[in-house]
Amino acid sequence: MATSIGPPLPRVFDHLLPDADAPTRERALALYREHYRAHGWSDNRVYPGVLELLEAVRRRGWRACIATSKTRASAERIARHFGLRPYLGEVYGRGADGSFADKPELLAHAVAQEDADPACSVMVGDRRYDVEGAHAVGLHPLGVAWGYGTQAELLTAGAARVCGDPPALLAALDEFALAAPGP
Repeated sequence: MATSIGPPLPRVFDHLLPDADAPTRERALALYREHYRAHGWSDNRVYPGVLELLEAVRRRGWRACIATSKTRASAERIARHFGLRPYLGEVYGRGADGSFADKPELLAHAVAQEDADPACSVMVGDRRYDVEGAHAVGLHPLGVAWGYGTQAELLTAGAARVCGDPPALLAALDEFALAAPGP
């Protein structure tokens, strides 16, 4: 079911229930969200090496933010629960009103809020939606092979590189920082 992880949930349910009418898909989506709010959010896990990666990013003086298709509130809850919050700047996610549901829209919002230069910024993601969103707003797209997408998916979408583990990602970030245009 990895193909169901990454896109906005309404699209996932359209794909999973193609023959269902709109009210049935909306009910399924509501049930999923109810379960996720109650229990599913805590089924996440932090991949090995990610906390060390985030600490190294912080030591370098770089700002790491989350940009996710989850709601901002859900992503914030997960980040706090799993001890990620001390390493992060802002958490960007879909609004409760459905705003920022598309990755390009979300990333454009994050870039604007951070007052970041896209040419000097990186989007790290595990699905094609992350890579496509990065391209749409001019961010440098790096893929990670430890998530839900495949290396082929990420490269086909245009990832500059797919990193196999957190140390490889840190090396790619270091290389990007050396090559990125200066102020």
